[in-house]
Amino acid sequence: ARAYVYTNLALQFLDKRYGTALAVSNATVLAYCQLAAGLTVDPYGGYWFSLKGLGLEVNGTGNGSFDGGYGLNDEHLNIALAKILADNGLETSTSHPIRDIAVSGVASFSNFLQPGLLATGSTFTATQRIDEDITFRKNLNVGEVEPGGDYYAAGSFADPYALHGMYREKALGITWTLPAFGSGHFDDTLSDYLHEFLNYSALCAKVNSTSDSTGVSFLQEATHPDGVFVDPTGSSLAVKYKGETLDMVLNFRPLQAPGASGVKPSAANEVVDNLARVHDTTATIDRVATFAMPATTATGASGGYTSGAFGTLYIGRYGNYLAGLNWQSNAVSMTLPPDMTTGTATDVATGVNYDLTQTSVISVPAQSGVVLYQSLPTATLSSTTVNLGAVAPGSSATRVVTLSNTGSGPLLIGALSLAGSNTNDYAYTSTCGSSLAVGAPCTISFTFTPSASGTRTASFSLLTCVSKTAQIVSLTGGSNLPTLTIAPASFSRFFDTPNPTLTYTLSGFVGSDTQANSTTGAPSLATLAVRTSPAGSYTISASAGTLQSSKYFLQFATGTLTVTGGAPQRITFAPLAPLSNGSTLRLSASTSSGLPVAFNVVSGPATISGTLLTTNGTGAVVVNAAQAGDATYAAAVSTTRSLSVQ
Repeated sequence: ARAYVYTNLALQFLDKRYGTALAVSNATVLAYCQLAAGLTVDPYGGYWFSLKGLGLEVNGTGNGSFDGGYGLNDEHLNIALAKILADNGLETSTSHPIRDIAVSGVASFSNFLQPGLLATGSTFTATQRIDEDITFRKNLNVGEVEPGGDYYAAGSFADPYALHGMYREKALGITWTLPAFGSGHFDDTLSDYLHEFLNYSALCAKVNSTSDSTGVSFLQEATHPDGVFVDPTGSSLAVKYKGETLDMVLNFRPLQAPGASGVKPSAANEVVDNLARVHDTTATIDRVATFAMPATTATGASGGYTSGAFGTLYIGRYGNYLAGLNWQSNAVSMTLPPDMTTGTATDVATGVNYDLTQTSVISVPAQSGVVLYQSLPTATLSSTTVNLGAVAPGSSATRVVTLSNTGSGPLLIGALSLAGSNTNDYAYTSTCGSSLAVGAPCTISFTFTPSASGTRTASFSLLTCVSKTAQIVSLTGGSNLPTLTIAPASFSRFFDTPNPTLTYTLSGFVGSDTQANSTTGAPSLATLAVRTSPAGSYTISASAGTLQSSKYFLQFATGTLTVTGGAPQRITFAPLAPLSNGSTLRLSASTSSGLPVAFNVVSGPATISGTLLTTNGTGAVVVNAAQAGDATYAAAVSTTRSLSVQ
């Protein structure tokens, strides 16, 4: 028909140029085209009708649905024909029957037995189909098929209108059955019904006038939410996401059935070649593509990112999509491609976002599939250097940095942290949360409250899915005010004595400044030492208390309280009675600390061994009692006693 139109256009040109009468009338051309499009009865018994790239040649040349659908080289013949007629004025804005049949005809009479991609309310749950004599698959660049054989092949409509048509036909009582394997074309069961109508237009009009009241919603329809339809048995997935629909068949090779109805594909019947087929549709694109699945390094396989053998895990990557289809009865792990290490991967079915800088393996549920969409967000900071300026004592300064995402998907935000030598002088708050949508900026507010004079620095780190390395914001602030140092005085005391009154000194006054004219209030001083604290050194700390100054930074030093083992002790030594020469006396004395007393003869005719005094002459004897002290008590004051020896 297309060649007929072009030929007649050429003849019309020749007739106009040379005055010949070679061309036929436009009415004759249109009649022929309408016959080819299935709008009139074909005297040879063939009917062609198609819609949006998929259609059926009923009782035609035996080539299944291909010639009546996509046509040669994946071209939809009816749509192409309608465009030629419109471009050359043969169909107008008010009269365009071929355009109507091309874009809105009923295509539900198809050898797609169980069209899938459904949501709720439907009895159709799979995309598997059976074709017979599908020699047209040579044109799909997936190898030849044995003529006369029956094959399983995954397929799906990208045509919700035609799918709804199946329910409209059911309401009209139009039914069909599948003949036994090898007994003839499924199409033949429709031909008898079609002959009951004088022409195809009458059939279209009848079906189109019937509404689908089932409430079934199809994935491809605008009102259906984004999601994924998975049919592991048919090796197929259907995806709707961001205005794009994909009908994807992994390992797209015909699967020859062993000759019994309902038998699923098996390893023995499958021709494994790691090819995948996708029908990609957007508002501006209708593309059919074949691509390689990762089976070898040549197709991108690496580590665990490898499409498995029959009945295991199939993996396909198309554009931003990564699909994993698991035939097995147990969940399996899918390793992500080696170059899929940054950005966000969104699970189209669940909406879960994965940070690709932190995720390398995804679990694929049993007898189901996962479709990830990789997006590349951006993490742009309005500034990576923030100077909060000079800040007076007791005051704060705040600066705000904006984080924006102008990429292609959500920005996943990880850890936020401060680091550096003066982190205690800085604080931050964030409105960013854990995810930032495209075009939705958030803010990070930094507050600087200096604790000392001079330059104070810190750094802020932001970890996102854009990179495994954190982004850094350098923070700087300070003041040129002089520093006033508050230094507690150091003290020393004995154990078991009260702490002295804590005092302090102020240093660093400039010029005629004094404590009286430059400060108000007083600092707070404290130590952890109490009366019974063991001997040792204890810090005396200072804090602002009520002390304030608008002219100085306050810097606080520390003092030391030293507790020594110098607690006082007393010796009790009773007077001694006279002794005779050659006699002995057991000496006795005590201390208030309970420590033992040592005795010695200061002078006179006597000796002491331990506490036993022995006289060895006559005259006066002087005895001394002493206690040297220990870690807790100081040495006692010695006590002497005298006695007379006769």
